[in-house]
Amino acid sequence: HFKNINDSRVSVYALAKADNGIWIGTFGTGLYYLDDISGNLKHFITASNDSTTISSNSIRAIEVAKDKSLWIGTNNGLNRLDPVSGKFTRYIQRLNANNPVRNDEILCLKEDMKGNLWIGTSGRGLIVFNPKEHLLKSFQIKDGLIGNDVYGIEEDDNGILWISTENGISSVDPDLTSIRNFNRNDELLGNQFNPGSHFLSSAGEILFGDTKGFILFSPNKMKANPVPPKVILTSLNINNKLVDIHAKDSPLDQSIFTTTELKLSYHQNSLTFNFVANNFVLPNKNKFKYRLANYDNNWIDAGSQNYATFTKIPPGSYTFEVLACNNDNVWSEVPTKIRIAISPPFWFSWYAYLIYLILLFIVIYFIRKEVKERERFKKELLLERLLHESDAQLQEMKLRFFTNISHEFRTPLTLIVSPINLLLEKFNLETIVREHLQTIQRNSDRLLRLINQVIDVHKIESGKAVFQPVISDLISLCNEVIHCFEMEARDKNILLTFSSEFDELEVCIDPDKVEKIFFNILSNAMKFTGENGIIRISVSINHPENLSEKGITIGDSIDGDRVSVEFSDNGPGIAKEDILLIFERFGQGKNHHTSGTGIGLHMASEYIRLHHGNIHLESNPNEGSSFTINLPVSYDLVINQKEVAEITQLEESINNRVHQPKEYTNSEKSINETILIIEDNFELRTYLKNILRSKYRIVTAPNGKQGVETALTVLPDLVISDVMMPQMDGFEV
Repeated sequence: HFKNINDSRVSVYALAKADNGIWIGTFGTGLYYLDDISGNLKHFITASNDSTTISSNSIRAIEVAKDKSLWIGTNNGLNRLDPVSGKFTRYIQRLNANNPVRNDEILCLKEDMKGNLWIGTSGRGLIVFNPKEHLLKSFQIKDGLIGNDVYGIEEDDNGILWISTENGISSVDPDLTSIRNFNRNDELLGNQFNPGSHFLSSAGEILFGDTKGFILFSPNKMKANPVPPKVILTSLNINNKLVDIHAKDSPLDQSIFTTTELKLSYHQNSLTFNFVANNFVLPNKNKFKYRLANYDNNWIDAGSQNYATFTKIPPGSYTFEVLACNNDNVWSEVPTKIRIAISPPFWFSWYAYLIYLILLFIVIYFIRKEVKERERFKKELLLERLLHESDAQLQEMKLRFFTNISHEFRTPLTLIVSPINLLLEKFNLETIVREHLQTIQRNSDRLLRLINQVIDVHKIESGKAVFQPVISDLISLCNEVIHCFEMEARDKNILLTFSSEFDELEVCIDPDKVEKIFFNILSNAMKFTGENGIIRISVSINHPENLSEKGITIGDSIDGDRVSVEFSDNGPGIAKEDILLIFERFGQGKNHHTSGTGIGLHMASEYIRLHHGNIHLESNPNEGSSFTINLPVSYDLVINQKEVAEITQLEESINNRVHQPKEYTNSEKSINETILIIEDNFELRTYLKNILRSKYRIVTAPNGKQGVETALTVLPDLVISDVMMPQMDGFEV
């Protein structure tokens, strides 16, 4: 420490002798110059607004050049101090864009005999810099350097540079740009050296300090091994078995060492060659590379591995070549070679290929003939179909298909749903049994809704959707839909809330279609809202001036007041590019990862158009979504009130007749009243019979034709008939 340095904790990392003083590089407090004559101490520190100051206060290396200028290596690049002007030049700013020392931490510096500056960096290898021409060249592991952290640089009397790194020592010849590497295999104490721990003695010996001490060597005695080694083949394995020249059917008639050609059969196609190099100076540093010409012409660097394996070599002619280098990376110029000929099997011979070719032509001829015949036949069938089928017939076939498939699905679903409803209604079941039955009930209802959705979409596309508006309580309808999701909300710990400005709100709607709209939107909200989420449903009457201009609107515009039912959640939201896509038939977002059919929102948008209303959507990714169903408060609907009233009275009459049967005395029996059940499905027919047989006399028929014959004979009080049946459908009955 010096008396002029106030901070006693200064860390000195670099020292350099000048003519009349000493340069001191510290880590964190800048650069000092101590004048030997006056004893004065000059201090240099960085200034961010002055480019003529040193680039960093953390200094790791100092080198005094032959022209008396000073090179300083910092943790922020290279600097040069002009001894005349006293100004610094920051080479991190002056060098080109490809500057490899830009913002690098420099660990050591060395000016060679030719005036070039060698720069050791942390992680970027060794850099040579020509100050006059500003030319740069770097050496890293990929260029042959033993390590990329350069801790020390010394130059011997022959101009050879010796480099200590984190992985050993490298010797660099600047003229030949050749590199020799030394590590623990060369009898070093270790591979890890210390930064700044290097010294060139007056006797020309070099010292490098490592984590276990230091090494001392004379560069003049570190002679390179100039003799390229020769590779000798020692053994051959075929199909993982060592080849013995004395064995029966052996492909070798002499030692593999003297063999120049191998002739093998097609099944002898997995080969392993073992070899050695005749260099005995540090033989553990011998390296090899090989190739199998005509199979893979690229040389394979095997390192110190002294064998080569090739498997499943196809029949053909090849040449195995192998090269070796000695401990100083001197490679042999002429490879050791052995020719290999693998004969093909019979089915790969030329006469076999001739037979294959003839057979191929025959097969192609018959295939082409068959293809032409089928194409002609298809064209005739297509032409005949186009001539005899009209658009009406095609539409009728499609409608019949959807009707049939819906009938087939609904019948077994009825046999599932009805017994479950009966069990839940009539019996006092255990809690766990009731919960299981309710699970079956909910999923059966969901499957029935999905089937109805497919049928409804078909009706919409064919223009056969029936719109039947009546005066309905919208609040009650909302509560019924919300009730269907309360258990799922509890399971997912979702807060499901409903708020309304009214206890009752009667509007003119088709309740079946509005229920499906609400159900689909709430179902999507439940599907995409995570656990502990929030879903809010609200009903209000909005005026035109209160409408939001954000988001998009699907459907018709409403000029006057409208009833608004809003479904909002805090789910993942919808990407902007997916908003319009989700309202298309079978449309789903690009980032959609959950199950679904893609028809629910399409059906909702079509049904809302039937009501002359619209759906308003506002959504942002990660912020949730808000669907608002807007229905006009009043609009012109042509409703046959008389027909509706008659249908309602008929339904009430049937319900009273079926669900509230007449009470009889013990002397009277309800068996006098007869019900005829016409149903083609045996299980459904039996189920209805079992339900009603306790109070009525039941007669059944498996199809419409037999049902008419039975009805004319029995004269029942009530006929319950399926619609789609063989021989005669329900409408004909």
